[in-house]
Amino acid sequence: MGIHRGPATIRSPGIFPGNLLLLLLGARWPETAPPPGRPVPDEDPRVLRQSLREARRGLSRPRRRAGPPPCATPGVVCRGSPPMVALTFDDCFLPHLMEPLLQDLEAAGARATFFCVGRIFRAHPELVRRLVAGGHELGNHTLHHRVLTPHPDPAIIDAELDGWQRAVEEALGQPYPTRWFRPPGMAGFTTEADPEILEAVRRRGMRVALWTLDIYRTLDRQGVRDPERVAAFLREHVRGGEIILLHISSWNVEGARRALPDLAARFRLVTLSEMFPPDAP
Repeated sequence: MGIHRGPATIRSPGIFPGNLLLLLLGARWPETAPPPGRPVPDEDPRVLRQSLREARRGLSRPRRRAGPPPCATPGVVCRGSPPMVALTFDDCFLPHLMEPLLQDLEAAGARATFFCVGRIFRAHPELVRRLVAGGHELGNHTLHHRVLTPHPDPAIIDAELDGWQRAVEEALGQPYPTRWFRPPGMAGFTTEADPEILEAVRRRGMRVALWTLDIYRTLDRQGVRDPERVAAFLREHVRGGEIILLHISSWNVEGARRALPDLAARFRLVTLSEMFPPDAP
């Protein structure tokens, strides 16, 4: 089983079977969420279906540019410096799994960065407040988990990024200085940084946060849903300076919790802004 250590290991998109295509696009979350306590105000399946249609049309014709690979692009980060390690968790489609994780992070003296989808924050504003109160960091992951390529639309980009920001600030009741954006499905940053998305991110004072160690593509997409295998993978393969991509699924969360004591003993588990301070290049 190959270890996916960052964007450079992802091949250009081609034609894939339906289920694998959905996973690659980041549009299918790992588990079925339980019925929410209250309806999500703007949850519209048409948004996701349209995003998938747009992405499918472009997969066989990936946009190629002469620019540098994503991790060599100013405004994009992929790796920090030892002894720091940044745990990052995406999507948060299953928020009921998060409280035990947060308690374990705090017990270990660790902080993490959460790239939750904005509509989850609208449905669960208490989650925003809980994460910020625990010293964790929030990163923009769009309002609807929208795939922004292969044909970026400035109006859609603005709506998705600004909608996420409004969801966070409405929950907190005050401004929040967001410093990080992570594109759903890695869209726009697979082979080279998409200039339209990157410029929209820069205008808002953010940087793009990719990763060095990808649990999703290394284990999840291979059908590995065993928390102990996730924990063993983290114990064995994490090195100083890593940015680790996990998702809020039962096996990722439980695996991370089991690995936390070992990781906390070996590394400083920090937020992305601690790893890359505002004045850092």
